Amino acid sequence: MRAEDAGPVLSLEDIHFSYGGQPVLEAVSLRLERGMFLGLIGPNGSGKTTLLKIALGLLRPQQGTVRWFGRPLVRPGQFGARIAYVPQLSQAYVRPFPITVRELVLAGRVPRRGLLRPLNRADRDAVDRALAAVGMEDRAEARLSDLSGGQQQRAFIARALAADAEVLLLDEPMAGIDAAAQERFYDLLARLQRETGRTVMMVSHDLAAITGRVTHLACLNRRLICQGPVTDVAGDPQALSRTFGDLRLIAHSHGEAS
Repeated sequence: MRAEDAGPVLSLEDIHFSYGGQPVLEAVSLRLERGMFLGLIGPNGSGKTTLLKIALGLLRPQQGTVRWFGRPLVRPGQFGARIAYVPQLSQAYVRPFPITVRELVLAGRVPRRGLLRPLNRADRDAVDRALAAVGMEDRAEARLSDLSGGQQQRAFIARALAADAEVLLLDEPMAGIDAAAQERFYDLLARLQRETGRTVMMVSHDLAAITGRVTHLACLNRRLICQGPVTDVAGDPQALSRTFGDLRLIAHSHGEAS
């Protein structure tokens, strides 16, 4: 932690956003504290991805402020390699592009070193550690297009880890992936967050899938319904009903995948 980084890692204050005059977010204020694993949940169309893009500076709110590490966000990429973004798989990769897993993960070092500085041994060691952390070292030379959806997302996580980013932002990382791969991925992500202490915010509409992994939940449906420790929010049927409508949540206990 840097001396100037007092307060929350991310602070979204009174965010309003509309598409073509149609309100998508209204008066949303949210805080992401250091070391937190926050699940941002809500139904499809509730504004989750829009809020994430506002946090990244990819969209500008009509009202409200975004602060990272206590400082106002002025432009996308302002905080360089301190923040890593893992988009939905459909947005992350164009299938015909010929790139290997190792090349993808090496690209994660560029924001830290700059475009004009050659990669060195330390960069390659960071890539090897990241690949090992997600169990992809044996597929390092494989083309991304030859991997399953779950393996591709693990490769994108490795790219974020190789950047040594302090914060990981993930947008529905398992959308369109089969249930078994989802379970393995969420267990992997929870383990990495515990072991590294990184701050993570993950967008999801699948409350049951992430409840056993995250430390905190924020419920969004155009407005922020509530935010707090996962046990408090998941145990509040009124908050969940206001978020999802008539919802009957079955709590699951998730063990780590081998």
